[in-house]
Amino acid sequence: MIGILSLQGAISEHASVLNKIGVSNKAVLNQNDLKGPVGLIIPGDESTAIKKLMAYNHLFPAIKKLIQEGLPTFDTCAGIVLLSQPESFDTLKVTVSVMALAASSRALRKIFILTLWPILFTPYLSGHLI
Repeated sequence: MIGILSLQGAISEHASVLNKIGVSNKAVLNQNDLKGPVGLIIPGDESTAIKKLMAYNHLFPAIKKLIQEGLPTFDTCAGIVLLSQPESFDTLKVTVSVMALAASSRALRKIFILTLWPILFTPYLSGHLI
């Protein structure tokens, strides 16, 4: 099962793709929702708002700990920003240009759905893990 951080962003779009390829998923709205998923999606939208909502719902420390312990995480736009910020998750050592992400989001979405999704999550979706 894959958790989708469901505070803001393209939540339904990610759930739709998962459903289309037969992957069970659930919304992550609080700490209890973090029990069970073998991967996490942080949808794109506005990173500052998502971070504030995670803090408000007491999710930020729990998600940060899971990511740092190795939870497979797929992030788009705001999620990538959060992964790369030292004051956020600080696990992705890259410089992120938000405008570059926004300009290419349509093309990236097609590439992801068609090729990258199965490569990234297939190892975690076999057998009893789904």
